Amino acid sequence: MSGKVFTTIKGIGQLTIRTIYGFYEEPLLFSCESLTGALFLVLRLQGEDGVWLLSGISEKRLIALEKNELEIRTLYLNPESGFLYLLRYNGGRSIVDILEPGQLSEDILPYSGEVSG
Repeated sequence: MSGKVFTTIKGIGQLTIRTIYGFYEEPLLFSCESLTGALFLVLRLQGEDGVWLLSGISEKRLIALEKNELEIRTLYLNPESGFLYLLRYNGGRSIVDILEPGQLSEDILPYSGEVSG
């Protein structure tokens, strides 16, 4: 499934799946990359069909995540860009909202201590 197109976001472009870290019937946690090389960590929100939380991530932080040196939660509470994208599929089209980490509720965040592997 790596290399498969995930979505296209206005202002970012096409995102393709790079590495899947969690899967159950569909990717639940994965990294993706834009055509310009921008990286994102994508989390499918529990109990929400077609709702995803994206955090821009540097190659350095992605490697630390893959080595289990960073908690998944940290990447959403402290995004390098200072904001997150909330992506919803609605009637076949994507709707993207920009969020600040303080707008996230505890119930949508990964548990403390969760790592990619």
